[in-house]
Amino acid sequence: MPPDMTGRISEMLKDIPYETEGHVNNAIFIDYASWGKTLGIKPDDYRSSQGYTTVESENKYIDDLILSPYFYSSDTPRIGWYPWLEWPPFISGMGSMWHNINDQSILTDMPVRTMNIGYGPLDVQRSIISPIFFNGKQEIYEAIKGEFNIAAIDQAAKIYSDGEHYAQISTYNGVNIYSWDEKQVEKRKLDPPVFDIRGEGATLAVQEYDIFGTKYAGAIDSMVDASQGKIKSLADDPVFQKIAYQLELMGTMSATMNHSYLGLDYYSGGTGEYSQELEKSFKEAALTAPLLGPYSAHAVGLAADERGLFVSIILVYETPTAAKSDVATLKERLAAGYNMTKDPWSKEVTSSEVWAEDNILCAKLYGQATYYWDRFLFEEPLLVRGD
Repeated sequence: MPPDMTGRISEMLKDIPYETEGHVNNAIFIDYASWGKTLGIKPDDYRSSQGYTTVESENKYIDDLILSPYFYSSDTPRIGWYPWLEWPPFISGMGSMWHNINDQSILTDMPVRTMNIGYGPLDVQRSIISPIFFNGKQEIYEAIKGEFNIAAIDQAAKIYSDGEHYAQISTYNGVNIYSWDEKQVEKRKLDPPVFDIRGEGATLAVQEYDIFGTKYAGAIDSMVDASQGKIKSLADDPVFQKIAYQLELMGTMSATMNHSYLGLDYYSGGTGEYSQELEKSFKEAALTAPLLGPYSAHAVGLAADERGLFVSIILVYETPTAAKSDVATLKERLAAGYNMTKDPWSKEVTSSEVWAEDNILCAKLYGQATYYWDRFLFEEPLLVRGD
């Protein structure tokens, strides 16, 4: 029986500020607790009988939940290694701040561990991230939800008293803020308590059930304001509300959501070899089956039911008529089209369900496609729409 996901994505969207200036709002969600229940992985099994944890036990948890070979297949279009449940945030202790994961072994080198900062991967139940530009600089909103010992985090942060590891401690709207300098210092690479692979420290907003993380201190204030309802969040946007609701109904435990679409010219003008391959794949998407109609936002996810893993797909249209019309189109594309590496969808997708709910098109795809489910958001040609 899949976990009840009611409200679990929508709630996390409240922590991400809604960006309006020249930005495509997007978010990546992971529910570690629900995946754990589905897979029989229990965080308490990695703690001692007294409830203590070690770096070794936290890394074992990461190995079992994220690095397990069960979820990987060499027979996919994916290039290189990638976390099967999508992009865990740096502040979870299970991911990289800048998504530059070149080798899975780096995940067990991350400094966010209970011994270093008073909490660790075993305490994290859900996460959400949203890459943005803050004051013209690349930034990432990160949020994790769980149960955190505020006193232990405060005590751990104060241990580091030397200048390069010293935490500046403040409060904002009643929330404790811990920040480190924004410099890249090579010798601090992956140092405790929270230095990333570039030697940059994170800024943390710590609460009993939520921790927010950003690179820049000003951005963390926006996250606190959004979570407290003082400014607009993604949860206030009608499009993201509908996306989250449908993903939750489908039991989606990992999801990536984007207020944009895949057009024929999405990769036009790219100079790299891979970009040119994608451009060609998208341009050829119309040769085997009709293109989809003008949806304006989309999301893909990974879920499980009694039939096994499946890719969940959500497309948002202007009208219910447009969504209903594309049900037949997507079915036709699944029957006649092929993926990035020219494998027919009829082989990659062993069974599927496609339907419309109001102005939302929903789909479930079972089979080999689940091994590269996240690629459907940007790289696979299945969801290319006409102009």
